[in-house]
Amino acid sequence: MFTIRGFALFLVSALAILGANVTAQTANAQFCDAYAKQAFKAAKQNNKFNCGLQGPRWILDLNGRRFWCSIASEAQANAETAARQSEMSGCVCNWYADKAFAQVQKAKQRNCVFNGLRWIDSRQGHHDRCTNFNPGLPAMKGEIATRKAMLQQQC
Repeated sequence: MFTIRGFALFLVSALAILGANVTAQTANAQFCDAYAKQAFKAAKQNNKFNCGLQGPRWILDLNGRRFWCSIASEAQANAETAARQSEMSGCVCNWYADKAFAQVQKAKQRNCVFNGLRWIDSRQGHHDRCTNFNPGLPAMKGEIATRKAMLQQQC
């Protein structure tokens, strides 16, 4: 038969064991800081590129992201990051394809002749290249800058 003292001791022990398991499974502060910064950056890019992505994943709240991560597991945070990257990829590739195709059209209007994948005359081709190779935003911006320089210097 349980006494009140025995039950209290059992309850405290059970909570301590459960608390230890929860703490062991949640992400650490350093991981959560990096997660929050990356998630915040993605939310800013959503706005910058007019992606229109909505929901909790796209709210500009750095501290909220840190807090969520602190109560989530690293696996949950990594899954959220992967989902965010997947959603964002389509948007950034649309932005890139629009920019690249406009530059190709500008070259055509000026009767410039450029060759290679950088100058394919297909918006969809630029989008597919971005989607399939996923070069990342810095590389895409670099491609746009290179095309711009070629247009200015050679055309």
